[in-house]
Amino acid sequence: MAYINNNNSKSTTVKVSNNIAEMATIIEKLYKYFHEEVNTDEYNIDIEDVFYKLTMPIQNMMGVEAYWSAVKKESKS
Repeated sequence: MAYINNNNSKSTTVKVSNNIAEMATIIEKLYKYFHEEVNTDEYNIDIEDVFYKLTMPIQNMMGVEAYWSAVKKESKS
């Protein structure tokens, strides 16, 4: 289990499984890769829509603030 800061909850941290926290960071890495490296116009992909649909279920499971806290925590390490 990972303890992730969640500023929107009554407590300062939430306990989420490592798999969920890891999924948040994987999605963010994929987003950055597609945003920076892939010419999405060539494939007619709405990158914002695709990643919105990927992030929403995870944000609903762990909370929006916890999601971004997990991403930020991973980017620092």
